[in-house]
Formats: sequence, structure tokens, C-alpha cells
Amino acid sequence: MERLIEIRRGALWSGRFVRGFLCLGLLLATLSACEVVPLDQDARTFESEGQWDQAFDSWSRWEPESFCGTCLRYMHGRKEFHTGLCLEQLGHPNEAKEHYWTSLISLHSDEASECARRLLQLHQARGTIDELRKKISALSSEAKESKNYEWLISQLR
Repeated sequence: MERLIEIRRGALWSGRFVRGFLCLGLLLATLSACEVVPLDQDARTFESEGQWDQAFDSWSRWEPESFCGTCLRYMHGRKEFHTGLCLEQLGHPNEAKEHYWTSLISLHSDEASECARRLLQLHQARGTIDELRKKISALSSEAKESKNYEWLISQLR
């Protein structure tokens, strides 16, 4: 004989509670599947020791991963910035400029300031300020209003 069971939702089992519970479960499952490792620790150690080849290799191999889009964008910017730093130290200023430019939009304040300063210095040293001005002029007006570009734009006036 087959038995049917009826489940009635009470106030506690409203749709919002169930959705919240399921989201919490997914978040915990995601976090438990992640290995908590300071991803850039090796590269930062190599940088601090002046081992730029090894630092470059570490940054190049690192693939940022995050379930948060904002964090992921920042991680990619950080990777680009530090890759540029390594390339600059290894004597490849043209490649470094490209990495600095790519990273500038997604970095946070202190790193963005350092990135903008290095980018300007490289362009000044290479005599390519007009190239930098063209890149800045091609930015959207929204991007130009970003604090990440504010100092750089002021230096080019």
C-alpha cells in the first residue's frame, strides 16, 4: 500500500527562507571546495628578494579565481600590475607599459597610484607621451572620471 505524505509550509518555510537556506548551502559548498592559499605569496617573496625572473614566472602562472566578479577583476588587475613590475625590472619597459595600462582600471587606490606613476615614468623615459595621451583620449568619459586615471590625466595637461 502506497502512503502519501503531505507537507505544509508554515511561516518558517516561506519561499524567502528556503531560497536563503539554499544560497547559504551553495556558498558553503563553494568555500569548502576552495583551498585557502595566499595565491601571490611566492611571487611577492620573490619580488621582495629581487628575484624578478622567478616572480615573473609565478605571476604568469597564477590564474585568479573567485566567485565574486569584483574580486576577480581586482585580482586580474593585481596580476597585470605585478607582471608589469617584473617586466620593468627585467628590462622590458614596452611590455611593462602594456601591463600597467591594462591593470590601471581595476586596481585599488594605492596600487592604482603606483601604477599610474610607473606608467607615466616609462612613457616619459621612452619619449612616448603622445602615445599615452592618445590612449587617455580614447577612454570613455566615465573612465576618465575614475580616480585611477585622475592623477595621470592631470600630469598630461
